[in-house]
Amino acid sequence: MLYVFKRLDVRIRHGRPQVLTNLYTYHARVRLEGGAVDVFRYDNTHGEVETLHQHVYDSDGNMIAKEPLPLEELPPLSRIVRDVEFYARYLAGAGA
Repeated sequence: MLYVFKRLDVRIRHGRPQVLTNLYTYHARVRLEGGAVDVFRYDNTHGEVETLHQHVYDSDGNMIAKEPLPLEELPPLSRIVRDVEFYARYLAGAGA
């Protein structure tokens, strides 16, 4: 499962509209027989874009770290989808 929430702002620059994302939440969970396991989360729900951070989870879905993440290092959504698919296959094969 991948939960995606983005809030966009539209502003006019040089007479043309410009769309900027000002809030990100990408939260990945994998369903297993015993329930769902968190695998990663990127968000800035606690402030401005400069507060973007990554929640890091262990293989049991327990958060082990919350690390700052510069916006330019946020993976594109296509990469995030591939990462969720990888974790789903990996955790299903590991019998977690």
